Amino acid sequence: LSEDPFLAGNLATHLIYGLQEEGVGATIKNFACNEIETRRHFVNLNVDERTL
Repeated sequence: LSEDPFLAGNLATHLIYGLQEEGVGATIKNFACNEIETRRHFVNLNVDERTL
């Protein structure tokens, strides 16, 4: 997205609003905990609220 934290935050905010307007639930887990690409659809990542 951007190396500028302000721009990245602004882009992420509008992305989430756009997803939610279409009825898609966007959560921070999708951004913060999805650091793998290989077989990411087959890995179950359980993160408790404190860790997140």
